[in-house]
Amino acid sequence: MNLYILRHGIAADRSAGYANDELRPLTSKGIRRMQREAEGINAIGVAPNLIISSTLVRAMQTAEIVQQGLSEPPRMVTSRSLVPEAHPSQILRELAVGHSSLRSVMVVGHEPHMSSLVAYILTGQVSWLIDMKKGALVSIDLSPSGRGRLLWALAPRQLRALA
Repeated sequence: MNLYILRHGIAADRSAGYANDELRPLTSKGIRRMQREAEGINAIGVAPNLIISSTLVRAMQTAEIVQQGLSEPPRMVTSRSLVPEAHPSQILRELAVGHSSLRSVMVVGHEPHMSSLVAYILTGQVSWLIDMKKGALVSIDLSPSGRGRLLWALAPRQLRALA
């Protein structure tokens, strides 16, 4: 399976008065940049069969922007396996049990979870192997065992330049 790992776009600051962090949305700048990044994602031929998003608002908004920006918009679902405090093994188990027949899946979530997921797939350890900026995208060739090979990683600026 080709697994695309995307960190959500620029969100409202934690001090912006949101009593519940799960409700923090993307900023207008975050929306504009993510729309441009979605154009870049589409331009390089990323075509997931499914997008799985964290249940937090900023991730769902990011997933919806990408979904709408693709030539062939895939189905989108949400999962608590992608919230910041989830262990990376949870989403891998979900992929193996419910989506193993798919050729390509995109997951959208948060830091440090997305970086931990990349590290866990590549090394078997939860570590700080990479630091994903908001809007960064990583592509991994994921084996049925849950281990994988890094294909590429693109920073948000690179995605926007590809648009």
